[in-house]
Amino acid sequence: MAGAFTYIFCGYALFAFRHHFFINPMIYLPLLLLGVEKVLKKQRPYLFIGMVAVCAISNFYFFYMIVLMVVTYVIVRLVMLYEKGKLRESCLCILRMFGYAVVGVVLSAIIFLPVVLFFLGDNRGGAGYVFNSMYSFSYFETFLQAFISSKGLESWTFFGYTPITILAIILLFRKRGNNGLKAGFLILTLFLLFPIFGHVFNGFSYICNRWNFGYGFVVALILTTMWEEFTELTTRELTALGSCTLFYLVASVMLKGKMLDQFRLPAAILVIGYVVVLLGNNKKVQTRIKNYKQLVSAGLFVLVLAGIAVNGMNQNAPSKGNYPASFLERGTSWSTITKNQDREIKKIEQEKEEQGFFRYTSSGGKRIIQNASLISGLSSTQYYWSLQNGAISQYLEENANLKNMSFKYWGVDERVFLNTLANVKYYVSTKKSADKIAPFGFEKNKGDHNGYHIYENTYVLPFGYTYDSYIPRNAYEEMSAVQKQEAMMQGIVLEESPEEVEETKLNFTGKNLSYQVECEKGVTYEDGVFKVARGNKKATLTFEGVRDCELYLEAVGLHYTSEPGKDRVEANLKASANGVSKQINIYTNKHIRYRGNSKQYSHFLVWRQRRKRMQ
Repeated sequence: MAGAFTYIFCGYALFAFRHHFFINPMIYLPLLLLGVEKVLKKQRPYLFIGMVAVCAISNFYFFYMIVLMVVTYVIVRLVMLYEKGKLRESCLCILRMFGYAVVGVVLSAIIFLPVVLFFLGDNRGGAGYVFNSMYSFSYFETFLQAFISSKGLESWTFFGYTPITILAIILLFRKRGNNGLKAGFLILTLFLLFPIFGHVFNGFSYICNRWNFGYGFVVALILTTMWEEFTELTTRELTALGSCTLFYLVASVMLKGKMLDQFRLPAAILVIGYVVVLLGNNKKVQTRIKNYKQLVSAGLFVLVLAGIAVNGMNQNAPSKGNYPASFLERGTSWSTITKNQDREIKKIEQEKEEQGFFRYTSSGGKRIIQNASLISGLSSTQYYWSLQNGAISQYLEENANLKNMSFKYWGVDERVFLNTLANVKYYVSTKKSADKIAPFGFEKNKGDHNGYHIYENTYVLPFGYTYDSYIPRNAYEEMSAVQKQEAMMQGIVLEESPEEVEETKLNFTGKNLSYQVECEKGVTYEDGVFKVARGNKKATLTFEGVRDCELYLEAVGLHYTSEPGKDRVEANLKASANGVSKQINIYTNKHIRYRGNSKQYSHFLVWRQRRKRMQ
């Protein structure tokens, strides 16, 4: 019971329940390891095969992590199970287990293979991303206190184990035996100390330790294994246990330089736990109390629950971490996903009694619900999911729409060409400045839309439309992003040139505006290049605007280098014109959203009304 509660209420579980499928691998891992044990003992492999199939069907991402952990487990078990010179037995066992695993994957293939194929087209990992060889100093100095508290670390690293686990870990290494468990704990701890393992476990993408639910399983297993030992300790072992516990507490505080608020009560519970163990091994207590073992177990179990409760309180209480504040209010979930922008658009369509495919778009913001179309059945330009179509990301990048993330995007900015090509019929916004930021050619719908501002595209295209000429792919790639979007309004881009169709005679209407630059101190402008020495600096562009057009600010070759000694990985460029502000995020190759050399991209900010000044 103590081990089970430690596992299911560890820090990872308390944080990850916001994504319910992040909890699923916590269910699968113990069952899959139980299946492994059956195979090792040459029993029927049905549990192992079944759990491989369930894991593969459930979530490819976590299936990959679980496979790595199971492989590590099997290697450790075989080393402990077979003596030296029995390499043949180990190899046969691995082959047998591999065969059963293939059967499980085949059983899941109808779902698993399409996901794998989709994953292979995903470019979320980002070309050129460089991870640090070590975590930050803060990660290490907080590591020990975070182990038994609700304090989370960087890169999705959450421990939050009940404090009694410290006593169990100390006893594990103080006593002989359980070498496999010792090796497993040390190996996974090593994985948590070096970012490269977070890189590997996250599919060779950015550094992320979402696999640490497996570490929590090992810690819970240690507590379960050592539970009976708490009442069977010698005087020497009690002294060693007390000394190591004191060392842990002192080292935790000294490393950080202070005791975190989240660590105070868990530290007190740890001390009380040691006192309970000390009393339970006292000869006088054992003589006077017949059922002292049961009482010690009961007392420690109460402390296990107390540790869980304290960590839960520190994370969730309104006066503490207040984690629930990031969720919706109770009873509002259904209304949030049904009474939103989609409902208002549906009302307009019903009033018009029109049929046909269309999309809507928005610039995001409050009350614009992500993935709402999954409930409503409408289509939009918004997307937010772990896997994504790499072709869409390529399209967004080619058209300098880099303010989106590859796995999370709102649309194609407020650009009339790209919105029209995407069959966008409506633009939705909750911002007061909606009239200023709605795309060119979108006229406001005058009805009452429950706080939403809805605009209809007067140039909307149907889902299917045809071209009478084509643009060769190589010619398209040589165009600027401004030219590309206008070119796609005139001809279709083809990889190969068909003989029976003529090439598009392109006519570009865009033109560059001359401007004057005024820089404040800290910003220099020379030969068309801005250099900013430090943040929060401003430059003003003055120019003669043009009516009835879109105004683009194109920033070519934006690049950010952190100041010496400051390992910053992100900078922001914010531009404002006539009260409308837009922002570009610029990342270094150490940021998880970095997608390659930023110097090769253009960045666009778009306004639809006439402007004369920009800052």
